[in-house]
Amino acid sequence: MIQLTPQMRILVALEPADFRRGIDGLASVCKETTELAEDTVSVSRYGPVPGKNAKRSWTGCQAVTGTLVRLSGIGLALGWLGERRRSQRKPGFPAGRLFGRRARLRYINRSKHAGNDRRQRREAALALRTSFAKGDQAMRPWYLFSSGIVFGLLLAVGFGFTFPGEAPPTNPEASFPHLPTPPPRPLGAIVESSLSTEYSTAKSFAGQPVRPDDGKLGIIVFGAHPDDCEIRAGGAAALWSKAGHAVKMVSMTNGDIGHWAMAGGPLALRRNAEVQAAAKILGVTTEVLDIHDGELMPTLENRKIMTRLIRQWNADIVIGHRPNDYHPDHRYTGVLMQDTAYMVAVPFLCPDTPPMKKNPVFLYSFDNFKIPNPFRPDVVVAIDAVIEQKIDALATMESQFIEGGATGNASRMPKNEEERKAAFDRLREGFRRRAAQIADQCRTKLIDLYGDEQGQQVKYAEAFEICEYGRQPNKEDLRKLFPFFP
Repeated sequence: MIQLTPQMRILVALEPADFRRGIDGLASVCKETTELAEDTVSVSRYGPVPGKNAKRSWTGCQAVTGTLVRLSGIGLALGWLGERRRSQRKPGFPAGRLFGRRARLRYINRSKHAGNDRRQRREAALALRTSFAKGDQAMRPWYLFSSGIVFGLLLAVGFGFTFPGEAPPTNPEASFPHLPTPPPRPLGAIVESSLSTEYSTAKSFAGQPVRPDDGKLGIIVFGAHPDDCEIRAGGAAALWSKAGHAVKMVSMTNGDIGHWAMAGGPLALRRNAEVQAAAKILGVTTEVLDIHDGELMPTLENRKIMTRLIRQWNADIVIGHRPNDYHPDHRYTGVLMQDTAYMVAVPFLCPDTPPMKKNPVFLYSFDNFKIPNPFRPDVVVAIDAVIEQKIDALATMESQFIEGGATGNASRMPKNEEERKAAFDRLREGFRRRAAQIADQCRTKLIDLYGDEQGQQVKYAEAFEICEYGRQPNKEDLRKLFPFFP
């Protein structure tokens, strides 16, 4: 017996399996929700990936949808049966048990008052039918309710809510490939790894190896665009690489609007190819994140991306822009680097990667901006021995330094081989002049680090400022981190 209203009851034979399926569907939702807390959703370097738990939660949504479909179908069936029983009853006689005991008593009382006159009995039957018609109106809300459920489900199907498959990605700023589901582990478990062989034991969030603690320095440089790392730290990166240390350069955006005549995917691919060629010249590893140029924001998702990259590289030194720079992408790269300066050691932030056992030294790269505070040269590196290697790497980026980049025009495009050669000569001279200006501005620090005689002879340099949020190195620490100091 299913009671729709206090005045109306409908007897319908229902299969016990129908109720069982509905209850099982709701129970499965509770079970999936409980199991969701037991594992961590797999995450790629570009953000969350639909892994085991994402599929579970999506299955839970489908279970809820299936249960609502069954309930709405039962509601519509009950309403249809009630209407059918009402329409099939005999004239002048109430609908048996369809409208319950009260309706039958009302019919009997009216029949008694009507007496035996046939006309009066007909009028009483007509009045009773009218009362039943008014009773039918009480069922209309149930029709509307059931119809509303069906309409809402159809609308949800239109948006893909009930389509089978995996949940969509949650990070709109980045794309990522489908990755294998990680093995389950208890909530809050911390990854412990024995890094005995190179790139063999621990796996990062993207299924890639975590750089082992093998005695070599790990340096990761963050730039806003595919050329910033090479401009600001290409010389020091070459020196570290020659000494056998591991250097990685990361471009936070793909540079897809950094040209006056082309943009989008073709430009992003071109600029990625340019920095990959530069990386081979410098002897480093490079990576370009798939975030649109000019659209980098200091969001939680991007903070986690940077945190995971630093952990994956097991970095001793992290280099990035200062947060007071002319370009918003530069500024927000600096802000994101500051935000990770402490969080890289917190185990329950991004628990899919091992937390840092030591806080790295965070460095700002050189710039000439004065407000709100000027650059302070805490570390200055002589790059005379690798200046040509650095410029060779920068010369691979023709889209930026030969064709003019984002603010160029057709007049800057070389029209023949002679103009092309002259453009490369200007490129080389411009970067020599830039490195020489840094050396002159930081001469006092060069003498402090290299000694009076050698410090005075340095022609080209790169400079860095120590961020106060990370580990604060002393002079002895600096000589370990920068082994090319005398």
